[in-house]
Amino acid sequence: MRKYGRPSWVVGVLACAGMVSAWMVTAWMLGPPQAYAAAAPPSSGTKVLYPGDIAGTQNNPTLPMIFNRNPLTVASAPARVRIRRQDNDRIWQLGIPLQADLTLDGAGMTVLLYMRRNNNSSNRNLRLTVGYNLGASSVLIGCLDVVVPGSGASGLSRNQTRAFLFVVEHTDATCTPSGGGALTVPTGAQLTFALDNQVVGGNGRAIFVYPYDVSSAQPSAVGLPVTTVINVDDQQNHAGAYPVVAPTNEFARGDRVYVRADVSDPFGSYDINSVDYRIEDPTDTVVASGTLTQVQDSGAATAVYEQLYTIPAAGPDGVWTVDVTANEGTEGTISHSFQSTFQVTGANVSLQKDVSVVADSISATNPKMIPGAIVEYVIRATNNSAQAMAADTVILQDSLPPDMRFFFGSPADPFIFADGSPSSGLTFTFTNLADTGDDIQFSNNGGVSFITPVVDAQGFDATVPKINYVEINPKGVFNPKYANFELRFQMRVE
Repeated sequence: MRKYGRPSWVVGVLACAGMVSAWMVTAWMLGPPQAYAAAAPPSSGTKVLYPGDIAGTQNNPTLPMIFNRNPLTVASAPARVRIRRQDNDRIWQLGIPLQADLTLDGAGMTVLLYMRRNNNSSNRNLRLTVGYNLGASSVLIGCLDVVVPGSGASGLSRNQTRAFLFVVEHTDATCTPSGGGALTVPTGAQLTFALDNQVVGGNGRAIFVYPYDVSSAQPSAVGLPVTTVINVDDQQNHAGAYPVVAPTNEFARGDRVYVRADVSDPFGSYDINSVDYRIEDPTDTVVASGTLTQVQDSGAATAVYEQLYTIPAAGPDGVWTVDVTANEGTEGTISHSFQSTFQVTGANVSLQKDVSVVADSISATNPKMIPGAIVEYVIRATNNSAQAMAADTVILQDSLPPDMRFFFGSPADPFIFADGSPSSGLTFTFTNLADTGDDIQFSNNGGVSFITPVVDAQGFDATVPKINYVEINPKGVFNPKYANFELRFQMRVE
């Protein structure tokens, strides 16, 4: 006979685990950091391209010269490029091709140049051109013909480097504005900027362009108004470290949470400066913050960032919030944020108890719970949580009623363990009553200490005082999502 239930079954531990004057330059600079709604891409931004070190000489630089996303912080060597009227265009080109499509909005492109003149104070007729190269093809985005005064407070100086800010609109090949509207620069393209000194007649009349101006400690730059900037493409939370694929929205107390963010930038993953995170518990208390660690770099537009956080054993339960912010470039002006949530729950295991009388000494067909009757108990344990319980943490404790006597069986086999569907993932081992290393222990003092029971010839408890407490600890990880198991045992009514 077996019996699997008990009137006083207790879960003791069921724990899971045009040109603009120079003085306007400051206003043109990138402005304050932008804030974005969670999961929404920034509506606009400014990607700034900076001239790099000059290869060659100031009169004969190696062309194209290089554009970077990172500005110079010291003077180039040579410190300037000389452009005479008879020279070919001096061209700068983005060193690393675009790693994803870049969309420019309809606004003008800003060009900031630090320039001087030689000893001739005549006006300079310049053409500024913004475009891109894609393989053997060159595409014009916009150009501007402008007259720069050769003298005066807002003109070129022989002895002082001055800042000049120009706005280059989208144009046709004749530099006629073509109207607003977005324009997409495709993946693989290399953005270009060209400067031509088109003075007609005369000799010399050169200009000097400085990639970095030592006196103001500022770089020359081209600002592109774009709608594709840095983006947190996805932010989800995982129960395992990268490259674990499946995200998890529910965790138990004590669980490890891997906060992970997929970030992209059209210029390439190299332009992702940092990815910050912050975790708040259900009381709006910030429990963790810092910088995510890069765990994967595509070498193209995307990279993956991650950080481990362990939920405290005390929780609290409820909805937790994760905020992630990706920062681009060195300017510290453009970022994109994403917010996600996850649920923390404690142990969520339900117990169902069924009791039935299987035999008495009077009726074989309709047994009653009378003295001498054998009663069977069935206990079903179900993990209702979306998270598994930590290994070996399922412990069932039962204080037996004083008017019942435990049935061990002959030979002894006191509990029947039956795995459920879905499978619990647990195993149950009974070796013998004296074995302290198997999964069941017995006590006759309410669980203060455990003993080896005495059993009579019929398989019933003969311990003095009798067994009044059992503890069962099946091994393994209790699977989530309604995984279950049953335990059956029997007792005799005294």
